[in-house]
Amino acid sequence: MNVLKAKNYLLGFGLALMGVGSMAQTAAVSFSGAVNSASCVLTVSATGGTQTQATSFTLPTASSSALGASGNTAGKTTFYMGVTSCSTAAAITPKLYLSSAGASNGYLTTGITNVVLELLDASGNSLSLTSSPTAYPGTTWASFTPAATGTYYEKSFSVQYRATGTGGSGTVSGASMTVALLYS
Repeated sequence: MNVLKAKNYLLGFGLALMGVGSMAQTAAVSFSGAVNSASCVLTVSATGGTQTQATSFTLPTASSSALGASGNTAGKTTFYMGVTSCSTAAAITPKLYLSSAGASNGYLTTGITNVVLELLDASGNSLSLTSSPTAYPGTTWASFTPAATGTYYEKSFSVQYRATGTGGSGTVSGASMTVALLYS
């Protein structure tokens, strides 16, 4: 009798599994992408028209009285980011994606009370930095063909002190951003 109960139990368990299996769903997952043989080099420099690599820029010393009210700016410093040594003859459209883990309300933090660093494009438009990489309107080149039009393209940017209240005094520390060059 115990053997019969065990067989019925196993049979019931097997039917239960078959019922679960018949309720399973399937889905198709597809992937797409592209492989590009082009590569370019990103340059950052203090002087336009040069391809020297700089990773640090010093803004001029500004008076705390110049930053005495919210919105006041001082110490505007221009720098350049360029694209060079592209390995393709095909047209490309490069974009600079900017981000900063230390961004606060779109600005780079400085460690100075009520003073931030503001990043500007060539037209003087503020680029509100976030922790997510973003391509801003002023950071995209028009499509060009490297082999046909030359080998070096650059865009100018500026950085400046901006008061968010009555500016304190001190030394800028920890202000940095990440730049990624992507192109299609």
